[in-house]
Amino acid sequence: MHELTVTATDNAGNRTTTTVLFYVTTSFRDLGNLVDRFRATGQLSRQAHQKLSNKLDAASASEAAGNDRRALQQLAALRALAADTALVPDADVRAVLVRDIDALTAMLDPR
Repeated sequence: MHELTVTATDNAGNRTTTTVLFYVTTSFRDLGNLVDRFRATGQLSRQAHQKLSNKLDAASASEAAGNDRRALQQLAALRALAADTALVPDADVRAVLVRDIDALTAMLDPR
């Protein structure tokens, strides 16, 4: 959960503060779109894109078939690929991919 607090003050010195709580979610589709976008912008090599996409597709298929245990194994393998500095040299790209993979993992295994 995230919290955003905004404070506004007008010219007369009146001040108000509002806080909003919100969640940010992701999905297999969202992660696939990220991988595709990173490839399209040259932030992922063709090889990295292929390896990540194949592993993501396997995880998604396992989850869709109701095999969460296998999906979690595939996500762990995907995370290892995404965290590989040789495969994904851009630190920002690695951080985004790992963050979203971790979020998907938490959704399937909320321990």
